[in-house]
Amino acid sequence: MYPSSSFSVGHQTISYREIHDGFSRTEHGRILASNVRYSGFKPDHISNQQWVRLLGKDVCNLEHLWLTYGVTRLYLTDLLQSGYELPVSDQQDLLLTAVSHDWAEAIVGDIQWDVKTKAEEDAELAALKCESLLWLETWMPEVRQHIRLAIERVLEGNDLQLAYHFNVIERLGSLRTGLNAFARSASVFDSELQTRLRLIPSYVLAHHIPFLLEQNGRCPSVDRFLRGNTKFITAAMTELPINPSVIADTYGIQRQPQLDEQFQIAKTVWLTTAL
Repeated sequence: MYPSSSFSVGHQTISYREIHDGFSRTEHGRILASNVRYSGFKPDHISNQQWVRLLGKDVCNLEHLWLTYGVTRLYLTDLLQSGYELPVSDQQDLLLTAVSHDWAEAIVGDIQWDVKTKAEEDAELAALKCESLLWLETWMPEVRQHIRLAIERVLEGNDLQLAYHFNVIERLGSLRTGLNAFARSASVFDSELQTRLRLIPSYVLAHHIPFLLEQNGRCPSVDRFLRGNTKFITAAMTELPINPSVIADTYGIQRQPQLDEQFQIAKTVWLTTAL
């Protein structure tokens, strides 16, 4: 059983790819195409294009949306094939959220997730529900309303179950990119770049591993990802420095005050639970 790649609007069938491609052609889409994620970790002498070539399409703000759609489809497929019942309308809202959730970053910028304030989150959601959807008025107003309702249910948490699922989906995507950064750090000879790359998994593991371990047995995608990457995650946990805050402060990278403590907790939980 697989989620659909399209949904019905009135008498028309619209694919999620059509929505992504339509947004990509807008001014906001072009802005996201030129910007990168994890930019605070990127050395000044590395261009955005080099950053994407190094870490993959997920660090391109625009391509991240389509990759999140792919993670969401895989997540839903795992759920449905495990016997979990999720209405088609809920599947649609998760997939619509995946392709649109960062549109407003073309307006407010991409703020590092672990230091984003509630006010910044609210401003991004407000922009997402208003300015970011205006382009749909000239194409298909009905789709605009579908996405607006999906945002309210998923990102604003009006449906706690869907908000939970998308939270897991985003964490899985972030963990994948963090582990990719750890892998790529071993193959670069630029010492500053290597150090900055190794900070990304430090942040990601500290923030996501305890939560994802708690989902074992509840989310098939989490179980499969953690089992498939056990050795890799263990290597990262044991090789990364135990005081990432010192390195972050050296390079002026934003961080939560308790980063070292969070990383140590994640490391301890992983090494005592997953092995």
